[in-house]
Amino acid sequence: MPLLDILVVVALVASGLVAGIFLPFSTFLIRTFRELTPAEGMRAMQSINRTIVQSVFLPIFLITAALCVAIIVFTLMAWTGTDAVLRLIASALYVVGAFGITVFANVPRNNALAAADPNTGDGERAWSAYLADWVPWNHLRTVVSVAACALFGASLAVG
Repeated sequence: MPLLDILVVVALVASGLVAGIFLPFSTFLIRTFRELTPAEGMRAMQSINRTIVQSVFLPIFLITAALCVAIIVFTLMAWTGTDAVLRLIASALYVVGAFGITVFANVPRNNALAAADPNTGDGERAWSAYLADWVPWNHLRTVVSVAACALFGASLAVG
């Protein structure tokens, strides 16, 4: 199996894993946190945000972004047709959509939430703003991660 195909298989699995971490927030975790008091929901999310950066998620997330950049470079160096287009789109979706949205939209909101005190009115307002702003970005990064995973698979199927 050529190196590029191996990279694509790893990116397919890794982008699927990342999507599988984002999806629960969009489908049930945030809904669960909204059923709690604002202070309880906020504390739960603050705890998750502290824990996730110390888990296996962070290396998978970062390595996948680097892997996608490598796939873009290798694909541009050895253009092969439809599979190349699919690899480029998949890689760009992950780099811009999963990685970029996380870095530029979700993480700043996580940092603002971390600085807020759940036991104050300001904390309650921060939580409300967080839910209104963070959740739509999470939905989008979930969708693009799933799309990247599917397109990596499609590139292997047609390649």
